[in-house]
Amino acid sequence: MKANEYRRGYHDGLREAIAWIHARAEEMNDPHAKAVLNTAAFHLGVEAAQKRRQRPIAGTAAEQGSASSKAH
Repeated sequence: MKANEYRRGYHDGLREAIAWIHARAEEMNDPHAKAVLNTAAFHLGVEAAQKRRQRPIAGTAAEQGSASSKAH
């Protein structure tokens, strides 16, 4: 398996995990529990975005944008 496929799968999995955590938060009655789960999901997303900026997946907008800026 190529490294780009692995990273793509990793990011897709993170996206699914974040959506799952938000869905569990919606089911909660306790406002504090909702806040904890939503905060955890938010921070997973922030960390994923930071990693994605450091190592963009080939063919994504982030990589294409950096390639076009180098061309100018």
